[in-house]
Amino acid sequence: MQLNVRKTVEMLTNWSEPIRRRVAAGQLKVVPAIYRVESGEVEFLDQTSGA
Repeated sequence: MQLNVRKTVEMLTNWSEPIRRRVAAGQLKVVPAIYRVESGEVEFLDQTSGA
């Protein structure tokens, strides 16, 4: 599941010019996280490490 989240973040920042521009300008941050429907908890993933 973590790998899927990380790949999605990578795709968003690589394939979307508007997102890439805003990230580069410091106007937007894409944060990898997993939402657990059962508990309502959000697990934020470390952006520097792999899955």
